[in-house]
Amino acid sequence: MLTKHWQKGSNLIGIMIGLSIFAGLMLAALPNFSTWLHSAQVRTAAESLRDGLQFARMEAVRRNSPIEFRLPNADGTIDWEVGCSDALKSTTCPKVIQSRLNQEGSASARVSTATPAVDLATVAPDSPPLTLVFSGMGRLSEVGKDLPARLDIVSVTTTDARRLVLRLSQGGRVRLCDPAVDLDDSAGGCE
Repeated sequence: MLTKHWQKGSNLIGIMIGLSIFAGLMLAALPNFSTWLHSAQVRTAAESLRDGLQFARMEAVRRNSPIEFRLPNADGTIDWEVGCSDALKSTTCPKVIQSRLNQEGSASARVSTATPAVDLATVAPDSPPLTLVFSGMGRLSEVGKDLPARLDIVSVTTTDARRLVLRLSQGGRVRLCDPAVDLDDSAGGCE
């Protein structure tokens, strides 16, 4: 008597159907992934700037002397350095205490000191070089008294990526916020 033996495993048609479904899903997700990637680069750049500003403030308090936070590039790339001001440069207080280069990530993110409605074409002219000086008390001495300073971080690759804002108060407080979120709805929102 003949018995049927079912072969376990998969056949070529099943593999082809699975691969075509997977390829279709990947093509549908690709634009969202690109936007997510650029938004992540903006977030990384904004957090790097925030960390650098907080480091400069803490270093000024620790040394009890003015410390500069510098954005040296006019093209708005996220390169920054923290160091002593010109009057204090010596062997005990170097010109550069800590720095971050743009090559460390977030290549498409740019910082701007422009108005809240940032136009991608005008990021570079309104951008740094910028130097902020923290006093020995941790206060920011370069910010106007009426409004807190703000730094807008945007992606120059796409307009779909999230824009983030760093708010700097006269007292030296650094706050990262998302202008697309209302402050009443979330603590991450801007005023």
